[in-house]
Amino acid sequence: ARLGSAIYAASRVAVANATFADNRALPSQEGLSDAAGTIYAQESPLLSAGDEAEFGCAFFELALNITEAVFIGNSVEGPGGGVFWDTPRDVSGLCSVEAIAEGMGMTLEEALSHQGAPALHAFLATGPQGLAVSTVMAEAEAEDEAEDEAPPPGTPFTLQLQLTDGFGQNVTGAPETILLRLSTADGAASFEGGALSHDALFGGEQGGVLLVASVVLSAPPGSEVVVQVESNVSLLSGHFGLPAGACPSNQSYSHEDGRCAVECEASFIRYQVETCSAYDTERMVVYSWEEASASEEGNAATSLSICSGGLALPEAEVVACWFVSPASPLALLFFPLAGLASLAFASAGLFLARNCGNRSVRMGLPTHSFLVLLGNVVALAAVPLSAGKPSRILCTLAPALAGAGFTIAYGSMAAKAQRLSGILSNRALKRARRTPPLACLFFVLAATDAAMLVL
Repeated sequence: ARLGSAIYAASRVAVANATFADNRALPSQEGLSDAAGTIYAQESPLLSAGDEAEFGCAFFELALNITEAVFIGNSVEGPGGGVFWDTPRDVSGLCSVEAIAEGMGMTLEEALSHQGAPALHAFLATGPQGLAVSTVMAEAEAEDEAEDEAPPPGTPFTLQLQLTDGFGQNVTGAPETILLRLSTADGAASFEGGALSHDALFGGEQGGVLLVASVVLSAPPGSEVVVQVESNVSLLSGHFGLPAGACPSNQSYSHEDGRCAVECEASFIRYQVETCSAYDTERMVVYSWEEASASEEGNAATSLSICSGGLALPEAEVVACWFVSPASPLALLFFPLAGLASLAFASAGLFLARNCGNRSVRMGLPTHSFLVLLGNVVALAAVPLSAGKPSRILCTLAPALAGAGFTIAYGSMAAKAQRLSGILSNRALKRARRTPPLACLFFVLAATDAAMLVL
């Protein structure tokens, strides 16, 4: 039978010396709890109006007066009990199952032993009127251990909510229309995906149990997080507290991140160096702590440092760029000097060109002097190319010009010195002594310099 397999009472009923045997109650498939019972007692709101504390369990005396009853071999499919009390009010703590069993002329042990069917969950039950809250840590869940312990801040855990009736007994079955919304006013707890609220629906294989995974507390250890509950069953709306556990021995609490983390040390420091542009002289180095991965935190939307406390994070600092910037004081000093020197060498070359017919100038080997001046100008051309952000062209051209200029200038001076040495070594000065061609010596030096640059 639906609802009450033996008695369905919605008004005053008196039963004495009755035996209820082999009754099979089926769920009503209506309402919120789909509960049933061998005796289904529906309490009228008119009977329960007034002071609930004074009313107590008088419903069983006023409306359901059963004395000397015996229950044998009865069963209930789904949630319910031998006697299901359908009451719209909260009866938690108003009366006990023992007192009601005694009013029916039996002890609780006798009432339970007389049921005789394992499918019967309780002698007396009501609809869902409360929630039994427990927590399951990820490690305990992996080991199939349901350890109800206070979770440390920042550690994901599973929140287990068990529906209970007015007598604190677990509600079984599948009440699939009971909805819950969990939230915290101050954001001290987050749910799956970092959300600050969570909507859930009872039902499925878990029946009267609801599992909320990936819950994370951010309150300090030892404090209590108040979770607000909103439900379409008014008796379930309210709040409950979740205590935040202590941090592990090797970790400390971070007020900034709201979690436990290992103490920071040098191995956790990461740094980021700014990129220098072509005209930068300095760059900033910014330090940060290594960040925990999404798999470690259980939350992909969260980016947190892997440590807390311990070593202080170094302050950001400014370091010089690895090259000479054109805007640097060093470049601003050398550029004018190189320009003035080049101008001086060019003026000297112009003087030689205008006075090359002069006997004194001809005796000074003007060709060698021109090469010396040219080498100096070429070497000085490498100065402006040595400043600025390095590139493949600049890194090749600058040393090539410096090397070529050095070779031209000093090769020419060496050839000039060798020519003068050949002339002056002839003591008789009667005839000029033959010397190797100057071009040969110059090209040998140039080839040696080029080979060094290539290697």
